[in-house]
Amino acid sequence: MKSVTIVALYFDPSIGSILREALELEGYAVVATREAEEALRAIGESEGLCILLTDNYVVSPVAREALSRLAAAPALRSRVRVIGMSAYHPQSVPAGLVDGYMGLPFTMETLLETIEAHSGGGSAHTSD
Repeated sequence: MKSVTIVALYFDPSIGSILREALELEGYAVVATREAEEALRAIGESEGLCILLTDNYVVSPVAREALSRLAAAPALRSRVRVIGMSAYHPQSVPAGLVDGYMGLPFTMETLLETIEAHSGGGSAHTSD
């Protein structure tokens, strides 16, 4: 099992389920959730670094809630890297809310490379 926990926050349960199954096959512990509260609880209960995969901030009220609550909780935010996934332009997300971005559609190889790029090297996002 890899040392990073993946939290997939998607309102559509089929997306979270697909991400969970695919990433578990790659050795990741994955929590798929539809609610911001569940995602934040999973991050808080995990040990070490988390990667939060979520859909676009602009169109998803669940993503907006989770990201705004993370921004207001620096201790929790310091343990998570946020990767937004969307067909929208990455500049549609306010600066500082996400650490990485993947445009849709993407390949499994791109997803794994993005997760690895944001999980390697130790510490997560730190605020100024």
